[in-house]
Amino acid sequence: MRLFSKIKNIYTGVFVLLAAMATTSCQTGLEYDDVPESYYTDVNLRSCWVSSRALFEDCLFAKNYNGGKGEITSAIRQVDFAEDATQWTNNTGSDYTLEDGTVVASGQKVNIPLGLYAMTTRDDASAPEGKVYVLTYYIPSTVTYETPNKGYLFIGSKMPQGYTLVDPTDGMSTQATKPVDTKQLVVTMLASQYNGDATTFTPLNGAPALGVPGDFSVPRQYLVKNNMRRPKGVPQSQRIYEVHVVVLPA
Repeated sequence: MRLFSKIKNIYTGVFVLLAAMATTSCQTGLEYDDVPESYYTDVNLRSCWVSSRALFEDCLFAKNYNGGKGEITSAIRQVDFAEDATQWTNNTGSDYTLEDGTVVASGQKVNIPLGLYAMTTRDDASAPEGKVYVLTYYIPSTVTYETPNKGYLFIGSKMPQGYTLVDPTDGMSTQATKPVDTKQLVVTMLASQYNGDATTFTPLNGAPALGVPGDFSVPRQYLVKNNMRRPKGVPQSQRIYEVHVVVLPA
């Protein structure tokens, strides 16, 4: 039995070696056509958005379960904030200045462009292209979560601290609000070249990973690299994006 195992291992090793040699041989002398320049130089973003995600564990009542007796269950809920523009009325009682210097008078209603739709650049000699691309997102001071459907209700007495039910009946509601926590936000980016690993995102200077809750209470930077085949001697296209999250006053 041991002899058979050894012979099997030898044949396996020889097969792998021959396969590797065949592959190398097949690739020898191949010439690759250069892809269009727009492919290997593209470090643009297709989209970028900010979300708030929460786990509601053992605080949901399924009112149509088991003949109306209900049950306590769990669910992950996510709220996506506006990606292109948000409307806001300045009810602070005084003028408010946006990050771009725009002054919003007390009582004034404005439409604020966000992210890619209001992207700016900042000169930075240490960054690729000599600049940083800044995406600013204005989000509301509170976030409203809804149950998966009308068959579920938030149970007020079992909700995590900080939540307030919206129009509750018998201590339960399909909606619950809480103050936005900028240290538990989700930022998601999608590159223009998004197939496979054509583009990679690298968090810089302690920035949280994309797509999972993280701390965006301060500006965060991400290095975007285009990994597509490019002509010999052509440097890899790279760009730094910086995400600013600003919580608007209520």
